[in-house]
Amino acid sequence: MSLAVFFSIVVSLMLCVSYVCYCIVMHAHSKDYAKISKTSTFYCLKCDSVYVSRTGEKSKACPKCGYKNTQMKF
Repeated sequence: MSLAVFFSIVVSLMLCVSYVCYCIVMHAHSKDYAKISKTSTFYCLKCDSVYVSRTGEKSKACPKCGYKNTQMKF
């Protein structure tokens, strides 16, 4: 086996390992994003608090003062 063939095999293996690592990281990242995308963020106009709802509601009462606020738009 010549030196050029050996290095081409090593480089190919390194590229394959890098691609597998990239796929694993992106899969974990997409799971985290899926969790965040199912939440709704609210800002209370009465007591200035920020809170999150995991149910995806469009309006929710503030846990501190009870004032009903609408979902924040980003």
